[in-house]
Amino acid sequence: MWKLMRYILTTVLLAILGVTVVLVGIDIIFTFIVQIGSLGAGYSLLDALVFVLLRLPTDLYLMLPVSAFLGTLVGLGSLASKSELIAMQAAGVSIYQISRGVLLAASFLLVFAYLLSTYISPYTRHLAYLKQNQQSNPQALLVLATATWLKSGDHFVYIGQTRPSGNLLNLVSFTIDNNQLNEVKMAQSAQIENDQWTLTGVSDTKISDNQVIQTTANRLTEPSLISPHLLQIISMDPQDMTLPSLYSYIEYRKQNALDIKPYKLQFWSRIFQPLSLVVLMLMAVPFVFGPLRSANNGLRVVVGVFAGFAFYIANQFFSSFSLLFPIPSFLGAAAPIMLFSLILFIMMQRIN
Repeated sequence: MWKLMRYILTTVLLAILGVTVVLVGIDIIFTFIVQIGSLGAGYSLLDALVFVLLRLPTDLYLMLPVSAFLGTLVGLGSLASKSELIAMQAAGVSIYQISRGVLLAASFLLVFAYLLSTYISPYTRHLAYLKQNQQSNPQALLVLATATWLKSGDHFVYIGQTRPSGNLLNLVSFTIDNNQLNEVKMAQSAQIENDQWTLTGVSDTKISDNQVIQTTANRLTEPSLISPHLLQIISMDPQDMTLPSLYSYIEYRKQNALDIKPYKLQFWSRIFQPLSLVVLMLMAVPFVFGPLRSANNGLRVVVGVFAGFAFYIANQFFSSFSLLFPIPSFLGAAAPIMLFSLILFIMMQRIN
């Protein structure tokens, strides 16, 4: 039985790989064409290519459920076309046992999807837009995984953390004149108010040839710390946060009595979306054993695209519905998977 499961696993994964390569190739071409329209003003062809490659993990994560469903349809469809599924059933292998091979393939993709959504995709997406805007904004100096360095005239600013609201944490500003360090200003946080920056928890150290003067202040106004345009660039969107960072940000907003529902929905969506991959792959089984048993791959692809589009519409509908009405974010994110799981159960009962 293990050899049979391994054969189904290999067939399904290879089909998914082929479909994913085709979809990713199309996505790269269209994204690159769009980026070519932005060439100029310091943004070169190489920069456009780097942007496309950095966006690739995010695009791959978004298309993975659909490509997994299409690949499973094609993989099982090829087995049905060669009458191998009939031979398996004649040998006493049930549909549920064949589904185990699909479930095994889905478990591998599930781990890969969680790695993409939790660690890889948020960082590379944010880095892609930062690097894209660095070319047209000379203030941006260096972006690291844990901090950001900015340059504005004779000022160098270190930012420990950025919040989607625009608040900055753990700032250090260095003022240099004639290659000499004149001032070091440290602040616990900063936020923009009326086109001016308000620093809190400030420690200011002025350095001259004869002396070093240090002063402290609870609040201090700084008119030109960072331009608003640059702030929009470096502020991390919740979509660009890793799951641990997003959870920390939700707790931060909760402690400050701020609205957390959109961010909780984003958090739970990131938890449940990879699980949709498993449900969609299992849905390919009743399709192949049912109405698509004798269909060609072209028809299977069309059905797969429509099913993936239906899941996308359901996901968008329930997400928006949970934001407009007093429905828990957990339920709004899980509802599409619950709906398609019910459809899967009904279809499996009918073909069995």
